Amino acid sequence: MQNLHLDDFKHYKFLSNLKHSPDGKYACFAVHRVNMDNNNYDSNLWIYNGSNKQLFQLTALNKERAFTWLDNGTEILFKALRSSKDKKASKKGEEFSVFYKINIQGGEAREVFRIPLKVQDIKPLHNDQYLLTAVFSSKKPESSGLSEKENKGYEEFEEIPYWSNGSGFTDRDRLRLYLYDQKDDSMEA
Repeated sequence: MQNLHLDDFKHYKFLSNLKHSPDGKYACFAVHRVNMDNNNYDSNLWIYNGSNKQLFQLTALNKERAFTWLDNGTEILFKALRSSKDKKASKKGEEFSVFYKINIQGGEAREVFRIPLKVQDIKPLHNDQYLLTAVFSSKKPESSGLSEKENKGYEEFEEIPYWSNGSGFTDRDRLRLYLYDQKDDSMEA
């Protein structure tokens, strides 16, 4: 038996967020793998078909982890940044989440709605309503006396804990519950 080496961790896969379809025939879960080049984890959604014991990858953009089953049992609603325009906006610091719907039997994902928050989790309720867990930040847009350019690369800390593994800096960030109504695109905290 050989000793465990640091390089071995690059090959491990971690599973999370296992959820069964409403009829219990399928299961969806996120598979995470270390990405050493980007110093993060790549995450994709996978489907397990309990009837025929088949396992297949549903998404491949390496960022999908938040999802929920829709009532029909064959579609998944998941958060992703698929367009280059959305990826650029996110890199610039804009906070939003885009949700897509995909049929597990095949087909392309279609955008369903956008939320102007960093959504961490989503749960379907009824009548096109969803319970969202999202990050609310009370941070000031810029530090006192500094221009946007001068402020870049600085963080101002006012409370403990400053850092959460996997979440980054958490100073003045809170997780809040929101009720989102897809019919009229309204949201309340």
